[in-house]
Amino acid sequence: MISNTEYKLIKHFLFFVFLMGILFGAAEKALGDEVLTRDEQIVAATLLGEARGEGRCGVYAVGCVLQQRSINRNLSPAEICLQNDQFSCWEIGGKKLTLLEANKKYYNQGGPIMYARQLARMIVAKHPLDRTFVGNADHFHAQWKMKKNKEGKIEKVLVKPPYWAKKEKTTTIIGNHIFYKLK
Repeated sequence: MISNTEYKLIKHFLFFVFLMGILFGAAEKALGDEVLTRDEQIVAATLLGEARGEGRCGVYAVGCVLQQRSINRNLSPAEICLQNDQFSCWEIGGKKLTLLEANKKYYNQGGPIMYARQLARMIVAKHPLDRTFVGNADHFHAQWKMKKNKEGKIEKVLVKPPYWAKKEKTTTIIGNHIFYKLK
């Protein structure tokens, strides 16, 4: 027997898969290869930087959070991406990445690149995503990260939750990310 929460998650996931199949089907390559505007590049780099290892569902989930923050704060998606302390993919070792550095870093690491580009176009064009997929979450964080150990081998390391993470505000967990609705 599945719980009500699991049922809702499955329902939203199936709707998402159906919708994405219709929207992107045969046009995926053509749309993904088009030149992106600066704002679309910023959003695509953010989606890849935050969720490239999470597959399409993870990228969509991060896109939903980005769109929710954009609505809540009445700022463009690109402005949200570049705000201080919003998305860790833009800050490496205490240094803010340029768009060129972010594109080089995240486009060369694989993941659903074409899908992130398409989704970025939709987000910048204010096409409404189904934000109920993440329970209208406006925050998320990773549960673990990959890190080299002393022997140089890559291993999973648990991440200490951020100060704002509160269990009672959790909306869902998708892959490595825990989602929260704080506002």
